[in-house]
Amino acid sequence: MNDLDKKSFSQSYNELKFKVKILIIDDQKFSFLDEMRNVGFNIQSITDLDDINLATAYDIIISDVRGVGIKLKYDYEGVGLIKALKKHFPYKEYGVYTGNNIDLEMTEFLEHVEIISKSFGKDDWEELLTKLVKKVINPKEIWRKMRSYMFESNVPLYDILLLEHKYVNMVNNGQTDFTHFFDDTPNEISRELKDMLISVIVKILKPC
Repeated sequence: MNDLDKKSFSQSYNELKFKVKILIIDDQKFSFLDEMRNVGFNIQSITDLDDINLATAYDIIISDVRGVGIKLKYDYEGVGLIKALKKHFPYKEYGVYTGNNIDLEMTEFLEHVEIISKSFGKDDWEELLTKLVKKVINPKEIWRKMRSYMFESNVPLYDILLLEHKYVNMVNNGQTDFTHFFDDTPNEISRELKDMLISVIVKILKPC
């Protein structure tokens, strides 16, 4: 993976930045929605989710800790919502924001989740979203998430290493057609897992 060259992308950061869809879930109006759009982020804001599948299209999901997750009746409100979203969509980036400290019993659900202060101003939000977008479009991060998900899905290590070698070569050679990425994999990988992983890769690597 150290050979992976981020300059392989044919698109500029700003082009890739707009491809990354951001969702804010807050029962109150998100104060910096217009400001974040004005600096080029593809960002939407909703008051709650009534169907978890509505989050499918988004790459970054940030939720308030309180006042959301109500429609789906999750324990711990926003924290419970993020927990459920992470289970369904483990390859996305997540954040929660709050005006208070997170209860200790909730922290176990927030591994690899950005904890955001409600005191954040415009510049803080721009810096945070820039960091998260760069994680989403970083080919090493894309593969790290895929590899982790394949491990959890019991894909054999040998297959994962073969796919990693193929992925590095394709990215460094500027290839964007991943249709046959899983061809010749020694062991069977479920169609659902293949489709999910390819969709994650193609969204960023495929030219507009």
